[in-house]
Amino acid sequence: MTLPMFFYGTLRDPDIRRIVIGPHADDLRAEPAVLRDHALFRVKDEDYPLIRPVPGGEVAGLLVHGIGADDKARIAFFECDGEYAPRRVEVETAAGPAEALLWQDETPEYLTDQPWSFEAWQETAKPLFAEAVREFMDHFGKPIRTDMDIWDGILIRAAARLRAAAERPVRRLRKGLARADVRQCGLDRPYAAHFGIEEHRIRHRRFDGGWSPELMRAAFVSGDAVTVLPYDPVRDRVLMIEQWRAGPWARGDAVPWTLEAIAGRCDAGEDAETTARREAREEAGLRLGRLERIAAYYPSPGIMAENITSYVGEAELDGEDGIHGLDGENEDIRAFAVSFDRAMEAVADGEVNNAPLLISLIWLARERDRLRREWAGSRA
Repeated sequence: MTLPMFFYGTLRDPDIRRIVIGPHADDLRAEPAVLRDHALFRVKDEDYPLIRPVPGGEVAGLLVHGIGADDKARIAFFECDGEYAPRRVEVETAAGPAEALLWQDETPEYLTDQPWSFEAWQETAKPLFAEAVREFMDHFGKPIRTDMDIWDGILIRAAARLRAAAERPVRRLRKGLARADVRQCGLDRPYAAHFGIEEHRIRHRRFDGGWSPELMRAAFVSGDAVTVLPYDPVRDRVLMIEQWRAGPWARGDAVPWTLEAIAGRCDAGEDAETTARREAREEAGLRLGRLERIAAYYPSPGIMAENITSYVGEAELDGEDGIHGLDGENEDIRAFAVSFDRAMEAVADGEVNNAPLLISLIWLARERDRLRREWAGSRA
C-alpha cells in the first residue's frame, strides 16, 4: 500500500501543489495532521523550511492521500531528489495516528535557527516562490544542469517577471496594443543555468487588426539588471570599470575587455537602488550618496528579456584605482576614475562601446551642470 504524504512546508499551499503535482492535485484527499516532537526552521538564504526533531515541538501540516507514481516523481523532482529524501513518520489526525512519508533534508549546513511560519510565508514570499516553481517544474523530465545550482537564476528571472507584471508602461506614442493582444501557443526552455533560453510560440495582433501566423521567437532571459555611473561633482570625475566579458569574446572581438558602468543583476527581493549601492561596494569599494535615475530600458529587445535601470551616483573619487570583485563569483574588476572630459573623448573615439555606459555618459553630459550645482553646492 502506498503511504500518504505529510506536507509541512510550501506544499501545504494548494497553488503550489497544483504547480508541482498538476491540476488533479485538487482531487487528492487531504486532511489536517500534526507531527509531534519536531519544528520547522528556515533554510539559509531561502524562504522554505527544513524540519528537525525538537522535543515538545509540533508541526502542523496536511496528510495527502492517493499520490500516484507520476505524482511522486514530480514531488521528488521538486524536492531536489538527492538533497531531500522521504522517511516514515507517524502523524496525528482527527481519526487517530497515521503512518506517512515526509521529505527531509539532512544537510546541516543549510539549517538556521530561525523558525519558519507557513502563514508568514503565504503573506510575503509565496508570489515569488510560486513564479519560480512554475519555471523549475517546467524542467521536469528534461535534461537539467547538475553541476550548478540553477535555483538562484530561476529566482532572479521570476522576480523580473513579477516586476514586469506590476509595471504600468507609458503608452502615448504606441498604438495601444498590450500583452492581452498576444496568444501564447507554447513555451520551451531548452537551457537553464545562471541565465536561461526560452522559445516562445506565439501569435500577436497586427496593426491592421488581424492576427499573425504562429511564430517561434527565442529570447535570452537573465533577469533585471542595474547600472550606476559614480560621479564626483567637485572633481568632475567619473568612475568606470574594466573587465573581461563573454559577449565580446563569443563574437570574436580582439579586445574582450570592456569599459563599463558598475553593473549587476537585481537579486530576488531587491529594488533597483539597493542593487546599485550593493554593486558599487562590491565592484569599486564605493559608498554612494544621492542617486539620479536615468531610465529603465531594454538594451536589445529583439533577443533579450533583460531590463536595465541606469543611475548616476554621487561619489567622492579621491582614492586610487583598484582591483575589486567577489572571489566567489571569480570576478576580476579594475575600477578607475577619469575626468568627465576624458570619458567623453573615449565615447568619441569608440573606446566606450558598452551601451549602458554610453547612455549614462550622454545623460550626464546633459545634466552635468545641474548636478554640479546641486551636489557640489551641498558639499561646499
